[in-house]
Amino acid sequence: MEKAEIFSVLGIGENFGEQEIRAAYREKLAVTNPEDNPEGFKRLRQAYEEALALARQPQGEEEPEQEDTTETGRWVAQAAGLYSTLEGRQDLEAWREMFSQEIYQSLDGEAECQEKLLVFLMQHYKLPTGIWNLLEEKLEICKNQTRLKEKFPADFIDYLVSRVTRGEDVEFSQFEGPQDGDYDSFLQCYDNCWGALQEKKLEYAAQLLEESGRMGIWHPCMEVCRAHYYQADGRQEEAVNCMRELQRKFPGDELIEFNLAQLLWDQGQTEEAARCFQGIKERNDKHYTANLRLSQWYHDRGEDQKAKKCAEEVLSSGYDDNFHQLLKEINAGLEKELERNASLYDSPGDILELGWCYLQDERFSLGIRRVKELEERVPEGRLEEYLGLMTKLYREAAEYEKSVSYAKRWRQALEKRIPTEEGEALEKDQDRLRQSHAICMQCYRALGYLDSSYYEKALEEADAMEAVNPHDIGVLMERAQTYLDMEEYEKCLDLVKRLVQEYRVYAALATALEAYRRQWDASGVIQTGRQLIQFFPDYARPYVDMAKVYLDLDYTRELEELLTEAREKGIESPYLEAYAYQKDHKVSAELMQKKVEKFRSIFLEHVENGDLSFYEPGLTQLTEYLYHAPGAYLLVERGIFHKAAHHYKEAVADYEQVLAYVPQQIYALNGMSQVYKHQGDYEQAIICLRKAVLFDTDGDLQPGASMDMADLYLRVADYEKALEYLEQYVKYADSRKLNTSVYRLGKIATGYIRNGRYDMAVKIFESAYAKDPMGLYEKLADLYQVTGQPQEARNVLKQWAAGLGIEESALGKLFGRKKGNAGFSDYYVSLGWTELIYGEKDKAVKAFVNALDYQPDLNKAEGTLCDAVFAFILCGEEKLGKKYGEKLKDWLRQEQFARKNEYYEQEKGHLQLEFLAAYYTEPEEKLQELLDREDKCECCNFCTYAICKEMEGVRLLMMLRRGQTKEARERLSRNLEIQPQDEYMLAIKHMCFEE
Repeated sequence: MEKAEIFSVLGIGENFGEQEIRAAYREKLAVTNPEDNPEGFKRLRQAYEEALALARQPQGEEEPEQEDTTETGRWVAQAAGLYSTLEGRQDLEAWREMFSQEIYQSLDGEAECQEKLLVFLMQHYKLPTGIWNLLEEKLEICKNQTRLKEKFPADFIDYLVSRVTRGEDVEFSQFEGPQDGDYDSFLQCYDNCWGALQEKKLEYAAQLLEESGRMGIWHPCMEVCRAHYYQADGRQEEAVNCMRELQRKFPGDELIEFNLAQLLWDQGQTEEAARCFQGIKERNDKHYTANLRLSQWYHDRGEDQKAKKCAEEVLSSGYDDNFHQLLKEINAGLEKELERNASLYDSPGDILELGWCYLQDERFSLGIRRVKELEERVPEGRLEEYLGLMTKLYREAAEYEKSVSYAKRWRQALEKRIPTEEGEALEKDQDRLRQSHAICMQCYRALGYLDSSYYEKALEEADAMEAVNPHDIGVLMERAQTYLDMEEYEKCLDLVKRLVQEYRVYAALATALEAYRRQWDASGVIQTGRQLIQFFPDYARPYVDMAKVYLDLDYTRELEELLTEAREKGIESPYLEAYAYQKDHKVSAELMQKKVEKFRSIFLEHVENGDLSFYEPGLTQLTEYLYHAPGAYLLVERGIFHKAAHHYKEAVADYEQVLAYVPQQIYALNGMSQVYKHQGDYEQAIICLRKAVLFDTDGDLQPGASMDMADLYLRVADYEKALEYLEQYVKYADSRKLNTSVYRLGKIATGYIRNGRYDMAVKIFESAYAKDPMGLYEKLADLYQVTGQPQEARNVLKQWAAGLGIEESALGKLFGRKKGNAGFSDYYVSLGWTELIYGEKDKAVKAFVNALDYQPDLNKAEGTLCDAVFAFILCGEEKLGKKYGEKLKDWLRQEQFARKNEYYEQEKGHLQLEFLAAYYTEPEEKLQELLDREDKCECCNFCTYAICKEMEGVRLLMMLRRGQTKEARERLSRNLEIQPQDEYMLAIKHMCFEE
């Protein structure tokens, strides 16, 4: 073996000693199985033995390498000669002439020349971009990379592929120094210095800067490092001055412009930085960082159209959570104008643009609802865009069959258009065609859990994509996962081996680990787990699976070593905790279900009712159960307990532990949905619940899941979809002969009301309250109040009053008060709302005063107090508002003294109480603080509104108090568009904005 090849195979430098050689050998051996790759194993062993022999030679006794005097050897010597000088490295014509020589052109000589040239490049790999382009032209490295990896180290070939596709970062023409200078050492010094700066190793970076200065070579790349060193060292002015000097010397150089812009941006000089980024973007429209920074800069200036154009370029390359939040903010600015135009002009183009915003904002249900309006009137030339958008919206919403349906239509439209295209348009549509296949494959794979025939369809989609590009790593990964789901483990493992060996995709090892685990292949789990730990030391899964194997085999020493290693690396997992416990304790999973049922009655019920003193002892008890029987059942149970205590982060962690092993676990998905719901992320809640329902083949979650889904759709104002699920609930309940509670019947009636089917709502109320006429009057009065039927509301109120025997005389009032008749109070509250929405202020005030008078105990009537104070503020009754606002304060003080949260599942409802109690006595700053707390509040458990009507009501009161009448009117109008049956909004509209 050539010396260069020896150390490239081991992946270390030539100056390493025996200890480092052995460590490198062990590391490479972990990923080189002699059974799977005998040739690779032989090369590794040979390289190891020869490296040890070289390391043991006394210094100065190394045998000189014999000169290759063959014709092909002399040909490669020409490359070495060119490489030895700065001018030669850049002499494209000289390199090109070398490839035109007879020996290279000959049938026998070409392959040998190429192989020897590649061996030379293993140690001499710093070349200008133009030379790399020539090498790709002559050697076809990208095309032949699989074959080349059979002879050369995969890392080396990957490096060559990256160079010939991306070019060299350093511009060789900018070098200043002697022709025979050690430019390789200088460039290595640069690479090391840049790496040290990224790792914040400033002392080492300073040493490398000094070392480069002693080489007699100068290049702006090292001065860029110097500027970043100054910046990290707190010498900001020196950093910028250094970059400005480079900018003067090399005007228009992108590397210099970019680094100057970054330094300025980091120092907060965003105006000047943005000008630099604009210049970079003009030369390279797709420059990632320039677009990223300009997205933020334009947004900060209120230029969201320009920000969005930059953001779209970032989207095509991938992004993190911070950018996603920025994108949502950009979209929020654009959506208002787009929604306005779509509403005023019924503009299909604006609706499409809105759809893309909703997709990016993860508001999939709203996106589907709005974009689907265009089905019969898609703008000319935008059919493909419409179909692609619907495909993606349905895929993200986990409506897989609908996504596939649209994907096929999208594909057909693209295939029809592609033959007429060329250039960039053709390239983009070909990528969209691939996306259509990829989305179908993902959807089919998800559906395969229900019907295995879908797996074959997924593979057909993979075949179609691989026919175009057999090296598509994303497709190969998806195919491996599909084989895993199909329990075709050998095919899965063969593909993983290919991904690892040919493409260095070490993440694929996680799929292999799961395949071995499912087959109870202990050695496979251990070997693959070790490989994963080598490449992903912070990944918990291999530790968990290996620990289980050691525990089952009673390998106590190995288990202890593994657990210690995990602890030292900060790896946390409930499974590892359980295995550590089981190692030293006798465990029993018997009667676990009865223990859990007892736990629920002792601990869970108290926590659900807001008594958090039971949380810590309950968690200790449940965790001990988990140590005895680690698995989905108890992790889900603990997730439910965390959620009940509003410890959502911990709940999600437990559910994710379950889903990591069984993505189709319905109770974990259902639990995740509940967490997202309480956090107000209704779209994610819908997706998790939809998956749970999809995978619930036995219907265990029904009919409750249908009611939960309806509840979520009510909260996103998709009333048609909500009613669909409510009616589905009724069918389930009827088929199983279940009694439906009055509460759930009320929610079904709500669904009909939101869809304008008031007659159906009336029938449901009449059925639910057949034995409670007063309750029926209350429900019907509420219905007619908010649905624009004032006369019907008043008729019902008259019947209600007659049923109660209410008399408007002083004696009648006294009699009612003495009796403490809460039924009278309920009547007057309903009458008060009717007057607020349709009547007069004086009558509304009178009704609420009566409601308060008839309350048996105002200390237990915070709801009535709340409604009354809201009405008094709205009607300008300051004296009454102050009086009963104090009563609300008394109630809040009593609640605090009792240390019991009466509104444990209704945080926003409680916040409304606090605001109304403080309205007349606290300054505006304090009231605004209360309003600002809404964003941090959890969503109320029983709410069915997209917008919190209670908090919106007091927010509008605040705007009116400040004289923001125009803004209040606009906000009111938007709210009523979303939820037209909102009594708070209707009352404010009637009392404040109608003549």
